[in-house]
Amino acid sequence: MSSHPSKTNIHASIIVLAYNNLEETTAPCLESILEHTDLTRHELIVVDNASSDGTAEYLRQFQSKHPYVRMCLNDVNKGYAGGNNDGMRLSNGRILVLLNNDTLVGPGWLEPLVEVLDKDPSVGMVGPVTNSAGNEQRVVLPEVTQDAFVPATVSYLALQSGIYSETEKLGFFCVAIRRDVIDKIGMLDEAFGIGMFEDDDLCVRARKADYRLLIAEGSFVYHKGSVSFSKLGAEKYQGLFFKNLAYFFEKHNIAWTYTDIAIAAWKRLKQDMRSAISGDAAATARVNSRASLMDETLGQARRQEETALQSSSTDLSNRIAAKKHAELMAISDWATSLKEENAKLLHEHAQLMEMSDWAASLKEENAKLLQEHAELMEMSDWATSLKEENAKLLRALDEQGRMLESTAPTAAPGVLPAARALARAVKGSLKQLIRG
Repeated sequence: MSSHPSKTNIHASIIVLAYNNLEETTAPCLESILEHTDLTRHELIVVDNASSDGTAEYLRQFQSKHPYVRMCLNDVNKGYAGGNNDGMRLSNGRILVLLNNDTLVGPGWLEPLVEVLDKDPSVGMVGPVTNSAGNEQRVVLPEVTQDAFVPATVSYLALQSGIYSETEKLGFFCVAIRRDVIDKIGMLDEAFGIGMFEDDDLCVRARKADYRLLIAEGSFVYHKGSVSFSKLGAEKYQGLFFKNLAYFFEKHNIAWTYTDIAIAAWKRLKQDMRSAISGDAAATARVNSRASLMDETLGQARRQEETALQSSSTDLSNRIAAKKHAELMAISDWATSLKEENAKLLHEHAQLMEMSDWAASLKEENAKLLQEHAELMEMSDWATSLKEENAKLLRALDEQGRMLESTAPTAAPGVLPAARALARAVKGSLKQLIRG
């Protein structure tokens, strides 16, 4: 009965892509995996991209000795993306580990990569530190060689156990990816051909999907460094580099530069230096191991810019210029639209101001009318009161007239006629007032 996991119980699928360099890379890589990986929990898948140096025959013999190892022997070179995609399609693990054949693994290399992916769903990808990488995953440790990297990294890795650093880009010499992330963002883009920038592309897609990328400071994988690409020759390498760089730019509108790597390295160093000053031994070790990274990445940035300036090919610059022109045209259209909207708003504002002035004027007129109305009401009340008073006076005069008539026999001569005339005059005036 096999001690190896069934398809449903596989934790991680380790996918090794091979292309020639059998004795130099593929065979040592596979032997290190067998020695330092628990294949009762994980599965090993090897994909060969039509090697011409006897790799396919070696892998058949390797599988006969280790029947639980799965193989995919391609008839053509499908490139980095195509070969790894074949391996992912064959895999059954919850976590996918893409491992270059120019690497060597040591004790405990896998656990720090898979554990954080199991625990934290916000993390989409995790990579180890290494001796050879173009980003802040690279650490420089004394006495690290192909034959002695395991003992040379023991004390460093013990200090870094359980520590993770966030990054924007992982090198795919070794990367662990949760399967649901691939299900969501898709596999590697095979349009990048034999390789370069497909790793940057997948990292960008993962971050756009809100996944975090982490460096497992407590995991070390030895990397011999781009053995296959080094055999292309400078001219072919540069041609492939700029071709894929242009495609990457068109796809994401991101201009990849070594300067970005230098900035990321500086941020990592600055954060670790703060911790080191506080007495953090692990941070101090990280600072010491990455002290030379800034100079190297800045040097690469300088060389990249010089190469781009001296390059006879204008294809990339033309594409970038066209992209920028399209962006400027879009901005121009937006600005024109904004100008028209502003004109409409200004016109509406002017109309509102006119209505506001009219409303203010109307308010003032209403205030005046209310004041006049109040004054008229006061006059009306006064006139009504005066009319009532006049009526009372008329009644009083009538009473006085009757009293004069009754006293006429005793009145002095001439007094009565004069009193009567006065009474008549007063009554006439009062009647006119009452009528008015």
